[in-house]
Amino acid sequence: IIILLYLNFKTKSGVFFPVLIISMSVIWTLGLIGWLGIKLTVVGAILPSLIMIVGSSYTLHYLNSYYLNIGLYEDHDELIFQSTVKIFNTILYAALTTMVSFASFIFANIEAIKSFGLLIIFSIMITLYFTFFKISKLLSLQKMPENQVIHTIEKDKFTFVLNFFNKLVIPLRWFWVSLFFACGILFVITLPNIKVETNFVNFFKKND
Repeated sequence: IIILLYLNFKTKSGVFFPVLIISMSVIWTLGLIGWLGIKLTVVGAILPSLIMIVGSSYTLHYLNSYYLNIGLYEDHDELIFQSTVKIFNTILYAALTTMVSFASFIFANIEAIKSFGLLIIFSIMITLYFTFFKISKLLSLQKMPENQVIHTIEKDKFTFVLNFFNKLVIPLRWFWVSLFFACGILFVITLPNIKVETNFVNFFKKND
């Protein structure tokens, strides 16, 4: 994640702020688990990794909006405010759809999965709070970056690779949408073939 953040922004704050926000979200979520006396299960053990994956996308969106608007506003506070306004709906809708998907875990029969779903929803809410209120505060404490920063990133090799994939996706968007629905239909058809095994002993070799 740190390497990808550096390739995206090429600035110290572009790496440090997202890592800080993700770390705080992980600490708060694990703290809630301890405070509520919830036991960490095999399912819950992947919580920190999942928070990092989900949370990093929100901070990426926010910082990307900030750097794209450099040079459009002379006042730094106005730059932060407008960057937040422009990206707010994108991050909010992304978070809401993720929260709804994990909310479906509440209807599971296994208690560990239920609590896992609720904890992920809590962690997303915390990450949203930190993204909008903490990153903006941290950005306001530093000087406004020079407009040259965004031009450096635009000419970067990593940006060239991303733009290449972007050209493959957008012109062929209906192909990818059709493929998505075709896969969905295929998954529904093959759903009865899924075998459920809840005995963890069977995951090990017989001679273990």
